Amino acid sequence: MKDGFDQNLKDLWVKDDFGNSEIPVYKEDDKSHYEDSIKELDKVTRLLDALKSVGVNEGPGFCNKISEATGYSRNRVSDMLSGNAALNPRFIKAVCAAFGTSEEYISDDKGQMASTPISNINDSYAMKEAIRILASMSEPERLRAVAMLMEMLQKQQSKIT
Repeated sequence: MKDGFDQNLKDLWVKDDFGNSEIPVYKEDDKSHYEDSIKELDKVTRLLDALKSVGVNEGPGFCNKISEATGYSRNRVSDMLSGNAALNPRFIKAVCAAFGTSEEYISDDKGQMASTPISNINDSYAMKEAIRILASMSEPERLRAVAMLMEMLQKQQSKIT
């Protein structure tokens, strides 16, 4: 058994032209694994940046807030955001729908961090629900609700800038 162990150690090192041992050579599978890990961490970083751009900052209750908005458990959210579990497309879609961030930016690093509500109004469950609720209100109630929403958006925008 020791001979196999020693042989495996020898396989990890290469000799240079002068017979000296050099840096370990990683097998192609290892290299691919590291590249995938880096891509995954880049996605997590883009997700956190996108959330920050819409006013959702890390701090106490951060994972709880995302958990409540997406339906994922707090532990699962924590695992994905810490890099201990892979971000899955369904989670990314849920976060984007809940917080108005851009799926394309998070997944592919293309476009803007936050999606524009006008272009995504038909795809956003939250937007459809808000429109349904507003439509059920009387005109004075609806005007008050819209005024409150505008005030909230202005406060959130001032936090970002």
